[in-house]
Amino acid sequence: MRRLTRYGQELSGGTSWTSKLVCDLIPGSYFAQMDADMYPADHSDDRHVLHGAPSLALTYAAAGAGTMLLSGEDCGVGMREFDWGHLLGEVRELESKPGGISSDQQAGSCLSSVVLAAAVDCDRDTVERYAAHRQVLHALDYITSFMTAQMDLPDDVSQLLKGISWQTVS
Repeated sequence: MRRLTRYGQELSGGTSWTSKLVCDLIPGSYFAQMDADMYPADHSDDRHVLHGAPSLALTYAAAGAGTMLLSGEDCGVGMREFDWGHLLGEVRELESKPGGISSDQQAGSCLSSVVLAAAVDCDRDTVERYAAHRQVLHALDYITSFMTAQMDLPDDVSQLLKGISWQTVS
């Protein structure tokens, strides 16, 4: 969440091609919502050990094996919704890539449903928002780290951002 907030401060209203690209892809209201999600008042005492801090989870997919491993490099503290949202965001990113989790789109939908069902004691809207935050963070990481000149955004990054339901996030 801190990295997303920093991206919002650095890119909003900027004149570089990166800022313009981000402003074309992500509504301005998205970054305005960041503080509320980073420091939610109604969950101030709801803190749990999480599987990995933001953006530090790794995803390993074995080609053709139909298996996936998610592992956190370190632990963090926060709301359960953040952890479930992070995992759901990982699954949705895998679904958006060409070839997806499997050629059968039902497999990805089933996995998303399992994550949401396991998070039954969590607020679903908050889980969905954190899933979107994770997807936006990965897209911004790609844009700021690997794009050295204004060029067409790769299809998988573009699809990832187009798949986000912005009205539920901001």
